[in-house]
Amino acid sequence: MVVHENTTVKILIEYVALIADLMGRRREIIELPRGSSVKDLINELVTRSNGLKNILQEIGIIVIVNGLSSKLDKVLNDNDKVILLPPASGG
Repeated sequence: MVVHENTTVKILIEYVALIADLMGRRREIIELPRGSSVKDLINELVTRSNGLKNILQEIGIIVIVNGLSSKLDKVLNDNDKVILLPPASGG
């Protein structure tokens, strides 16, 4: 019997506030190649939404992975939960 290692990971993404509006949904599951980082995920999402690209350039976003603030180089694992939200504003 030959066992093939899974070459992809499934990531649950939750979009908050303006980002949910731009993406047209509050959550989705995306499949990425194993070894993909948060930056790879964001690059994939930008190909789906010009509005997200504009937000990244203008105000940036906050990325939470499994309840913790994350850097762009973090490697994502199967079934990770990623939350994308705009930075807080106001005064």
